[in-house]
Amino acid sequence: AVDLLYQELEQLHTAKRVEDLHPVVDTLNQRVCELFGPERNWDGLAISTLSLLCLGAGRYILCTIGDSPVYRLRGKELSQLSQVQTLAALHNGQNQPGALEAERHVLTNYLGRHQGGGSASAVWTEGVVLPGDLFLLCSDGILERLPEKKLRTALLRHGSEAAPELVRLAFRSGSTDNLTALVVRAYG
Repeated sequence: AVDLLYQELEQLHTAKRVEDLHPVVDTLNQRVCELFGPERNWDGLAISTLSLLCLGAGRYILCTIGDSPVYRLRGKELSQLSQVQTLAALHNGQNQPGALEAERHVLTNYLGRHQGGGSASAVWTEGVVLPGDLFLLCSDGILERLPEKKLRTALLRHGSEAAPELVRLAFRSGSTDNLTALVVRAYG
């Protein structure tokens, strides 16, 4: 998925609106599906998640598919910019208390989905970027053991160098999921 996304970099650099990125995400989803051939139906099995953040001209465009959250630290305030697409999140959104812990790992959307995948089922967000904003893109394994308070503390303490520290903290805290983090600082 990453290799395919690199092929679309020119279109990502020129995007000014959410709609400009729809064809990129649709092509990416289609090409991931094609990698495994039409004889294999992977629906129901997650191939990949996507957290795509485009920064430019004082604005951001964010596309997320799956369960890898994206946060912004502005000043001392941490905000989650994305919505997680899992059964647990779906059930909590429908006020069904006590969603099973196992549902936290069951994606309701992912790259490589034949039916209903791509830009139509992605979560799109856009907004203003201020100088000094920090964006954290991370896998759900980081959040498995680290509450938002620890994310905020690490970002405040380490700034754009916080990613390795977040991975270490999550690992030491006993996270059993994949641990990936990327921190990006906006300059004005």
